[in-house]
Amino acid sequence: MKRWILLIVLFGNLWIWRIFSFNFLLGVLILFTSLALYKNYKISFVFLIALLLFFQFKTTEISSLTLLSNDDIRVKDMRLKEYPYSLTRVGWWLEGRKETIAFFRILKNFSEVIDPNLYFFANHPRERVGYVEFEKFPYIFLPFFIWGLFSSVKKLSKNYLVTFLPFVLPIILISFTGLKNSLGPFSLFPWIVTITAIGIGETYKRIYKYAKN
Repeated sequence: MKRWILLIVLFGNLWIWRIFSFNFLLGVLILFTSLALYKNYKISFVFLIALLLFFQFKTTEISSLTLLSNDDIRVKDMRLKEYPYSLTRVGWWLEGRKETIAFFRILKNFSEVIDPNLYFFANHPRERVGYVEFEKFPYIFLPFFIWGLFSSVKKLSKNYLVTFLPFVLPIILISFTGLKNSLGPFSLFPWIVTITAIGIGETYKRIYKYAKN
């Protein structure tokens, strides 16, 4: 039954087919990475996720963390003028320093990549200008994803590989590179698939248990 659950989640979404149409070998890599994660093949997974992160980096149009467009400069100058004269230096530290600009852009990338809307609702209603938004997973998977995440967190000490590593590494990378990728943050695909499959499996076990009683 577990095998069928994984296959349903793996192929029952538009994201994997979009990836296959773009690059067949990348699609195969994502499938094997998902399988290694779901089966908890630690050594194989670490090697495969490293490859996947490499492809995520190479296919992403890297967004500068400090470069300001003319409009960004205009907005920054307007915000700086709103600070009282006595707090001008504080305003510069909060609005003008490159370190501060980089921090808030990393934070913005982080908030976008962890948004469930990006994966289950084609980012509606927060569609972004300059990005091609597309459906990744059917929204019917969302309750199972939430349940799978809850179940995995409860067993964190036993399933740290499933719960922690495949989520944190892509998030760190994408927070620094940005999300300008025609395939989206696909390095998170194995984690989302695995968590969703776990949620469906847990749901099935509970239904089967109650039905049996």
